[in-house]
Amino acid sequence: MAELYRKLYSNNRLRSAWQSIYENGISSKSPTIRTEIEQFSLSLEKNLRRIADQLREKRYVFSQSYGVAVKKKNNPSKKRPIVISPIPNRIVQRALLDVVQEIPSVRAKLDSGFNFGGIAEIGVPQAILKAYKTALEKPYFIRTDICAFFDNIPRSQALEIITSASKDDDFNTLLTQATTTELSNLITLGRDKELFPLEGKGVAQGSCLSPVLCNLLLDDFDKKMNARGIVCIRYIDDFILFAPSESKAFKAFASASAFLEKLNLSVYDPRHSPDKAEHGVSNKGFEFLGCSVRPDRIRPSDKSIKRLRDRVNEIFDKVIKKSSSPLRCINEKTTYKDALNEVSSTIRGWGNTYSFCTDDHLMINLDRYISEKILNFNRRYKQKIRAFSPEDKRRLLGVFLLQDCKKDESMRATVTAI
Repeated sequence: MAELYRKLYSNNRLRSAWQSIYENGISSKSPTIRTEIEQFSLSLEKNLRRIADQLREKRYVFSQSYGVAVKKKNNPSKKRPIVISPIPNRIVQRALLDVVQEIPSVRAKLDSGFNFGGIAEIGVPQAILKAYKTALEKPYFIRTDICAFFDNIPRSQALEIITSASKDDDFNTLLTQATTTELSNLITLGRDKELFPLEGKGVAQGSCLSPVLCNLLLDDFDKKMNARGIVCIRYIDDFILFAPSESKAFKAFASASAFLEKLNLSVYDPRHSPDKAEHGVSNKGFEFLGCSVRPDRIRPSDKSIKRLRDRVNEIFDKVIKKSSSPLRCINEKTTYKDALNEVSSTIRGWGNTYSFCTDDHLMINLDRYISEKILNFNRRYKQKIRAFSPEDKRRLLGVFLLQDCKKDESMRATVTAI
């Protein structure tokens, strides 16, 4: 398969990779990432041509990435290591991913039907639907996830599955380099640098290649766990087991634990970590992938609902707090208009994520809750800005003033001199 490497630098391949990077980046919550995307697109043809030339001549070098240790929402005392790569890196990584997924033996493993995460055209809705249908037939369930999966995955073992199938040395070398993490800000990270996969263990959270490596590594796990009357539905590192009885469910759980232990991985036991895992009778309901599933309905979990409510309140409180400085509000995009836009975007994103859910009554109640919050925000905002001048009120509302335009000082100097 020596042609795999050549596929990487075709115009169509790189353009398709860029399109994926663009769609994800332009909608990012990070202003820095959005700016990088916009700047790269200004010279798109030139930039893609440079990447293609470097790949063709086998002199492409992955630039160092940037590490960010983000506090976990459900446990602020712990941090999640996110690796942010330069755009050229991301384009090449995406091109590598697309080619990897075209290798027949790899594609067969990815299409096994047992895993729903990191697979094109399927995802959470399909995983939830399968879990719902299976729960109607299997009386008992155990839901858990693999502890620190991305941090502990044996990367070389996962890569071997691809490299042995590709039989393309140049492709394999580039793939290995693409999955190796090098950070430019190790010094500023301090002790947080220990969270990142800088050695042979672990894969970068934030890389498009990481999910496929995880899925390939667990292909045998999926096959083993879907046998002898057991159904295992996996989404990357989250999985749920369904069984005919409690005893068979825990026997399958023990088998899953033993299999993962051989990979130096572990899972949360629902008997000892009820905050991380769950077990019980299927028809009484269960939580999986941010959803609460019962025989009569599927809805977002209470935690997901709380996160939406908290986020809406957080946006409004932030804008109220910033309203003391009109010009700063414009620069930081925290005007009244920005608050409504951000809340609307948050609601739309959350709603689209859970659009497959069936509890319409919940959605109606959430809309009522948010409407009340908007009215309350409006009252608070009017009270906060009532003492400002008409001009500053306009700035705070997010309506541009002509007097805030950047002035052409050279023209002014010329006219004044005359």
